[in-house]
Amino acid sequence: MTLKELSRLYRLNREIEEERERLYRLRELFEKPSGAPLSTMHGGGVVNRTERYIALIDELERRIAENICDALAERIRLEKYISSIPESYIRQIFRLRFVDGRSWNAVARKMGGGNTASSVKMACYRYIKSGNE
Repeated sequence: MTLKELSRLYRLNREIEEERERLYRLRELFEKPSGAPLSTMHGGGVVNRTERYIALIDELERRIAENICDALAERIRLEKYISSIPESYIRQIFRLRFVDGRSWNAVARKMGGGNTASSVKMACYRYIKSGNE
C-alpha cells in the first residue's frame, strides 16, 4: 500500500470537517436576519433567497454524508491492511498515524520508549518502501 493510499482516510476526514464548517457558516448566514428581500429578480426570474440557502444546505449535507460513508469504508480497508502487518510496533504506528490521524510527534509520544517523531516516521516509511505487504 502506498503512502497516498494510507493517507486517504486522513484527507477524507479533513474534507468532512471543512464541509461541516462551511455548513455551519451557511446555516448562520441563513438564520441571520438580513435587510435583503427574501425574493429578488435575477436573470429574468425570481430567485427566492430561502430556497437558495436550503438547496445549498441540502447539497452540503449530501456531500458530507457521502464522504462519511467513504471514510467508513476507507477505515475498514485500512484496518484490514494494518491488521495484516506482522510487527506489533509497526501496526501501532500505522493505526496512530493513519487511522487516528495523529501527528508524528503525537505518535512518538504515544509509542513512548524514547521514540521521536523522526524515528517513528522512518520506521513507517521503511516498512512502506520494503513492500512487506
